[in-house]
Amino acid sequence: EEEEEEEENVLCPSKVTFVVSLADGTRVPWERLTLFRDTIPVFAGGSTQLEHILRNTGHYQHPDAHKRFAKLCKRISLRGLQRVRNYLTTNSTRISVNGIGRDGGGTKQAITMYEAEVMQFLLKLCALYPAALCKQSKRPLSFSVKCPPMLWHLRDQVCLHLLKRMKADVKQKEKLKSKPKAASVKAQKKQSDWPTTLGDRMKLANGTLRTPWPHQAAAISEMERRMHAGLRGSFLWMTVGLGKTYCVMQNLCDRLAQGMLPPYIVYSMPNSAMKSVVSEIQAFGFTVCLMNPTKAGKKSHELARLICHGDGGAKAFKFVINVVEHDHLRLCQEELACVAPNAIVIVDEVHKALNDTQRTSTALEICRLSQDFIVLTGTPVVDNHTYKLIWWLEQLVEFEVNDVNFWVAANGMIAKRIQTQVQVNTREAVADFQPREDELYRSLVPFHLGGTNRRPAASDFRKAMSVSYTAATREMVRQVKALLPKGGVFVVAHNQDHMQVLARMLLSCVRAKDMFLLDQPGKSVLLTDEGVATGRTPDYKVVITTIRKSEGYTLTRLKSMVTSVYPSNNATREQIEGRINRLGQKAKEIDIVTVHCGILTYILKYHKDARNLSQVLQKLADEVTFDE
Repeated sequence: EEEEEEEENVLCPSKVTFVVSLADGTRVPWERLTLFRDTIPVFAGGSTQLEHILRNTGHYQHPDAHKRFAKLCKRISLRGLQRVRNYLTTNSTRISVNGIGRDGGGTKQAITMYEAEVMQFLLKLCALYPAALCKQSKRPLSFSVKCPPMLWHLRDQVCLHLLKRMKADVKQKEKLKSKPKAASVKAQKKQSDWPTTLGDRMKLANGTLRTPWPHQAAAISEMERRMHAGLRGSFLWMTVGLGKTYCVMQNLCDRLAQGMLPPYIVYSMPNSAMKSVVSEIQAFGFTVCLMNPTKAGKKSHELARLICHGDGGAKAFKFVINVVEHDHLRLCQEELACVAPNAIVIVDEVHKALNDTQRTSTALEICRLSQDFIVLTGTPVVDNHTYKLIWWLEQLVEFEVNDVNFWVAANGMIAKRIQTQVQVNTREAVADFQPREDELYRSLVPFHLGGTNRRPAASDFRKAMSVSYTAATREMVRQVKALLPKGGVFVVAHNQDHMQVLARMLLSCVRAKDMFLLDQPGKSVLLTDEGVATGRTPDYKVVITTIRKSEGYTLTRLKSMVTSVYPSNNATREQIEGRINRLGQKAKEIDIVTVHCGILTYILKYHKDARNLSQVLQKLADEVTFDE
């Protein structure tokens, strides 16, 4: 019987008990270690003066701490209180206020005008509750968390004060403002709740509705598990072309069926992916409202019919999906921060919100303020700095995330990677300099780059890059001509000027009507075998784009890709490759050729370092194999 019980425990993970061995040899169940009781004494001798706060601390709280804390939450500005909650929403043992760098921007994240208010609030918190928080002595902008449960209680109190003030602020605005202009989306005036008929309505070529692939069903199930377990946030990492948007929309439909869908949904995405993602959203029956606070883009935007006009285009509406471009997040920050507590925030292509920019800072703040959030990408690594991903991972797990336990936290992502049975032949092609180019290049670069220049200036490096690209362009054209007999070729250019040069040079082997240039914002193409067979898309032989336009189109009809070495991050390069290497690619093998020479060869080495980190992360993902 004992053996049967042991076997049952092995087969039933829910019955397994985790035990921690202490230094004295005793074994204590993990659940018991997570429970503790701490008594915080009240000490009247503590001063709230700044000098006392900086020099003294202790395990106590001020006698009038609760009353003063309530007044503190009322006196600070609403945006300042939102920033305070942003800083307190952490499991870290240290809170650091964003500092100003030498260039006037933030040292790691973008700073706002409310950072000074946050600093004053946290200092006063140290005076009222020194048992919870104290100022670090040698770090001017850092605080140590001494009793996390006590600080979490204070964070919850901040949330309550924030909700009260936000409701009062909304009522005040409704009284002061005149009736807003009617939005262009008709359903906004009529809908008082979510429609009950939401669901996937897109049909396949044979007339049947789509059914999720096994990897999609698994991802949807994992998102639902996190939701029912009370875990905030889902980080959906699936290889490019694996159907991330479908999983998100299906999750929203499941939330609606269970009565767990809040009144607001905010969906942020890059401009290049907007057209394809909006069509996917509408396929599920959702009404889309585009938030566009800029004056210039309201008439010229490709989706101008969906733009709202309330509050200058920055107003979010209930019971629709409010779509906003990544670059407009900071312009809509105040409105999004107000609706976030009653919203699900979705950030598509989150790799564009990893760098130290206002876009990243705004996206992180809105997600921390939200009721729940979903971030998704096919390329979570932009370079070899892991701390950028930590900002998002720490919101998924219930422990402090640092460089030591980074890989443990990375398991919190819902990760699926694709194995399409398509063999990818990746090779490098070294371009040859002409005699004059070789002489000029050597005179511009220093010895360790193969030159003779002892004191190279920044202008010399720019000239060396130009010479290298000239030679690389000739080799790229030669590679395209060699690959055309195998099928269509995807060509990646450096910028718009480089794209036009390549197009002119390729006219010697490709007719103009067989060439497609992705040369305008919002321009897209769905070049698939099915699209060509049905006549929806011309059978282009060559498609040319720039390295900056890496999302929002599909090129599975093409069988090869020719590119060079361009200053970019790893996420952009993987997204570019994913245009042809994705679901729907019918070829048994595809070729990816990278052309380089001169200074481009040395840049390529840095690109490989970032790719190595991405490959390590991929080992954490569930591998999905698709057989043709």
